[in-house]
Amino acid sequence: MRFAQKANYSGAIIHNVESDKIIPMGGEDAALIPSVFIGYTDSSELAHTYSWTVNPNVRVILTDDEPFDINTYLLPFAIVVGICFLIMLGIVIFKVRR
Repeated sequence: MRFAQKANYSGAIIHNVESDKIIPMGGEDAALIPSVFIGYTDSSELAHTYSWTVNPNVRVILTDDEPFDINTYLLPFAIVVGICFLIMLGIVIFKVRR
């Protein structure tokens, strides 16, 4: 958003490449321009409906950066914590029975 703002744009639409997964956007800086994040299908429809064949004022910046997905890290972490809990519970039960 900061790059679009520096380029003197008044707003920006960000879309996910080849996926309809939507990632929430947020920030604390009130000086940034308005922006929205949409999926690939919606962006294709917008581009087809509202773009012109030649428009030098429109710039498209594509990056290969994958967005951060907390679920990728949350499930393995929960499994490891669960296994540690079961091991500790087993040790406590063993000590109590002994």
